[in-house]
Amino acid sequence: MTNTNILIYYINTFATYFENIGTMAHTSSRTTIVFIVAALICAFVPAFSVEEAEAKSLWDTCLLKISPKCALDIIGVVFENLTITDACCHDLVQEGKMCHDTLIKYIAEKPHLVAHETEYLKKSDDLWTHCVSKAEAKSLWDTCLLKISPKCALDIIGVVFENLTITDACCHDLVQEGKMCHDTLIKYIAEKPHLVAHETEYLKKSDDLWSHCVSISQTA
Repeated sequence: MTNTNILIYYINTFATYFENIGTMAHTSSRTTIVFIVAALICAFVPAFSVEEAEAKSLWDTCLLKISPKCALDIIGVVFENLTITDACCHDLVQEGKMCHDTLIKYIAEKPHLVAHETEYLKKSDDLWTHCVSKAEAKSLWDTCLLKISPKCALDIIGVVFENLTITDACCHDLVQEGKMCHDTLIKYIAEKPHLVAHETEYLKKSDDLWSHCVSISQTA
């Protein structure tokens, strides 16, 4: 039996199993099957094929652009309301919208999932928008960090997140960096899962720091 036939066999087996358990299936069972199918697809990328040559080419291209772990994370967000890391978001955007849509639509059209296909495709679009926003913020973050020394960047973070102090020299560098970069750096950190509950507080402290540094720079 070829690798392609093995893959198809397992996908069909899991699909049949799901259909047989019907309404008795728990959400975790559905998720497990979806993840197993996705893992099998990733594992058999080199040999995977479908009837349409164009679709095969797209599958081969798309699945080689992203790691199996990230592919499973993406599927988890769309089909099971899980979360995704910023790093995986970056990889998703690098993979491209066409590839993202192809992966999700292929799974959403499976018999045991197709009844909720519209819902899954909407969540897929929402995930794409979220990840594009994260990727743009990361790109701006990288650009902004080049405008300021690592020591000053750490001092700025210390003021906002740990109530530390900042030197006049670092204040000058912060103002030279610009308000957009300052806001981007702080918001990017404040949105992290372990900090987001206090995001409003951190953004207020960030604005206060900016005002303080502008005042210092004007009197220098």
